[in-house]
Amino acid sequence: MFNLKMIIIFIFCIVFMKHGYAGKIKNCSTCNKTEDSGLSKKVLNLNGRQLCKLYTNSKEQNYKLLLKKELNKRLISDCVNTNWGGKIKTGILSKEDSVIYGIEKVFKEPNAIMSEFSDPTDIEAVERERKGPGWRYAASTVSGSNKIIIYNHGHGGRSKHYSKYGYGIKHPRGRKKGLKEKCNWYSEKGINCYAVLRKTPSQKSDRRANYGRSVEAAEVFYHMTKHIYKLHGENVKICYVGHSEGGASVYYSSIFLKGHHVSISPGIIHTPYTWKGTFFQEQINDVKLARNLTVFIGDKEPRRNSGYQDLIDGLKEHNHINVILMPGFGHGKMSDNRFLDDTGPVVIKGCNF
Repeated sequence: MFNLKMIIIFIFCIVFMKHGYAGKIKNCSTCNKTEDSGLSKKVLNLNGRQLCKLYTNSKEQNYKLLLKKELNKRLISDCVNTNWGGKIKTGILSKEDSVIYGIEKVFKEPNAIMSEFSDPTDIEAVERERKGPGWRYAASTVSGSNKIIIYNHGHGGRSKHYSKYGYGIKHPRGRKKGLKEKCNWYSEKGINCYAVLRKTPSQKSDRRANYGRSVEAAEVFYHMTKHIYKLHGENVKICYVGHSEGGASVYYSSIFLKGHHVSISPGIIHTPYTWKGTFFQEQINDVKLARNLTVFIGDKEPRRNSGYQDLIDGLKEHNHINVILMPGFGHGKMSDNRFLDDTGPVVIKGCNF
């Protein structure tokens, strides 16, 4: 005999299949819903584009709410403007149309405290401190100067132990990308420099949530800006600078944060802040909203990855964005401290210092 619970489940499945709420997932008996999401494993295994189409095509509001929650977990807040939902929104997008408008809502540490490393030359101390609450930074300051660079490093600084990323102070080649050494170079030019070291993620969590790739770089820019105002007052000239993954986050700063912005070899693979021909990122900011932005790329980079040529050609169509090529430089060389005498002056000019 059927008990009441089985009858209710049977009726639900009949209605579910009749109205097609699950898109291409036709057999409700295979739903196998998880307790936390209310969605089937089959739905949870869909990629972002497929999930967006399912969300857009679904009619039942309760089911759409479940899909929306899953989209938000993946930091996909806009299916329409990505054209993932099968529709295209034309015209200039406002900030309200952007997925990262109100990005503070997905910050992991909305009240983060930013503090300087106790000893930026002590590699093990750096590794211990970077894992704690808030973010740590290396700094080099100049008394009386109101010029400030906030620097955001690339993916390597986040995914590697700092001894490997910076080579370590005893390495014969020096600290190739050490943040303290980079800041020292700029301070010698009369510019205060703050370089945040982002946190090393677990590979599993970062693959799933992409927080480190899509939010953290923007989050440290946001928190460091407030921190700078506390340290120096608001009568400062801030320039947001970053390389690769950190360079891509400069797209974000150029839209939402007052100042000048220099994106060095912006990432086009390991970050959602990418150039898409019309937009800066997949989910989606209009390129026309950028302000005071310089994109600085090594002229060898398009030979290794054709996406950089698309970036160069596309950005040159916009007169309000300055595109500069560094002759003879590839991706890694653009952030190497050994070549700051070549790249640094270009950054300073882009910062309008």
